[in-house]
Amino acid sequence: MNELPRVYENKIDKEINKNQTFFYGSERNSKKIDINKKIDSIFNSFNHVYKSNVRIITDGGVLDKVIVGKTRNSLITIDGELLDISIIDDIEKI
Repeated sequence: MNELPRVYENKIDKEINKNQTFFYGSERNSKKIDINKKIDSIFNSFNHVYKSNVRIITDGGVLDKVIVGKTRNSLITIDGELLDISIIDDIEKI
């Protein structure tokens, strides 16, 4: 009774990281979601009746525009310009 049977013991030859690496997606996509939320909050605010003065920050510089509408992929200014949402890094109401 003193001798017990041997238990199979598998050798571990590789490093075990237990799911310590994750995939977060692209940084640009998360930024785009935040921009869309900011744009929606501007249009849904009580101060927005027809137009809103905003400061738009892009890779090319800072633009002060008056926005009046939004399509799926762009903002519409009072001058009739279409500004592509994908190039916007940040937007704030002035």
